Amino acid sequence: MSVRAVGIATAPAGVSPADWSATVQGLADTLLALPAASAIAKYTLLIPSDELAAKLGGVEVKHAAALPPAPNTIVIEAEFASADALLGFAADASIQQLLASSKSQGSDGFLFTPPPAPLTLHGSPRTFPSASSSAGHLGPGIGAGFAEAFARHTNGAAHIILVGRNASAASAVLSRLTTTAGPEYTREFVQCDLTLLANVQRTCAALRTRFERVNLLVMSTGAISLAGLEVTTEGVDAQMTLLYYSKWAFIDELLPCLRAARDAGQDSRVAAIHTAGRGGSIDVGDLGLQKTIAGGLRNMRSLVQQLASYQDAMAESFAAQPENHTITFTHTFPGTVDTPLLRASPSRLVRMLYPIRYIIFPTLILRAMSIGECGEWQLYGLLKAPAGFSRFGGDGEDIGVFGADDEGWTKAREALWVHSEGIVRGVTTDS
Repeated sequence: MSVRAVGIATAPAGVSPADWSATVQGLADTLLALPAASAIAKYTLLIPSDELAAKLGGVEVKHAAALPPAPNTIVIEAEFASADALLGFAADASIQQLLASSKSQGSDGFLFTPPPAPLTLHGSPRTFPSASSSAGHLGPGIGAGFAEAFARHTNGAAHIILVGRNASAASAVLSRLTTTAGPEYTREFVQCDLTLLANVQRTCAALRTRFERVNLLVMSTGAISLAGLEVTTEGVDAQMTLLYYSKWAFIDELLPCLRAARDAGQDSRVAAIHTAGRGGSIDVGDLGLQKTIAGGLRNMRSLVQQLASYQDAMAESFAAQPENHTITFTHTFPGTVDTPLLRASPSRLVRMLYPIRYIIFPTLILRAMSIGECGEWQLYGLLKAPAGFSRFGGDGEDIGVFGADDEGWTKAREALWVHSEGIVRGVTTDS
């Protein structure tokens, strides 16, 4: 059975589509000349322009009419006779060196999966708040990749609001977003420390006064900390607020806007980007996980597993409410992504690991998806997810829902809902 690898190459800022197509052609010619390239059964460039397609030779070229209008993006397809042939190709040192070179020139490398189907977007203008931050570093994170993919596939015809702590990083992201000539679409950063729920409430209240509808709410906050329990003035752990309670609050506060989008016949979708499919049992005797966190490294595995289950329970519980019928609530696992999560950690020891991450985790070189690739696949997965609760993985694939009919899971989910409701709704902006 043949398999395909897909690369999405996007021109760096200031490079014309014509010059970029020539660069990609050069990379393709270099790749095809390598001995390892004999494993490739077919190599195709998909160009969203007849003019650019006419300039390319040496490989089969398709006019990618089905692609959304993105004149600076070229899709590269390589077909292999089998998965083993593809993996052997990827493991070849000369191929690794070339892919590293291509990334320095703007290419996002290879995805070892079939490419996504063309996206169908409807309902304009769209409001897309991305509650996205990597411990305050919004620019290099998964949420930034999602925002860039969304802007590209809507040709800039969307309101895009980024929420996080780092204004300079957000400014860099906003400068990269596809824009239209008209001034009617918002590009905005809202500064918000997501470790305090009162900040989330104030942010959402401001958004509700300005935007009647929200089509996509994407939450990718992340942090790796070894600092142990850090209880905020609101009585909960700071990392738990960042990773869980703030997401619960964003959904709860923006439900009127999500329902309005649904009622208008538009997309109404929520994504909690975390670790879908990696969960474990919820300890109902430690809701909020303060005891688990206080236990330090010996409880790290339990903490990671329960945090994944918390995201499942959150999405499933919101989807179960009758008034949220036909709204999509998802929990996703993007897989291994080369983000600066280690560098952005509040823990000094964790930050020290970032420069040597490829030495400590050598498989990152082969397995890690770029932020750009991840954004494309997470957008694809969210837009094809059904109404209600579902989970999807790094290629946008449905990974199923397990335990929904289990009495123990249902009781734990309901207990967590009551706990979370009390924590989030018990906080006021005066707290």
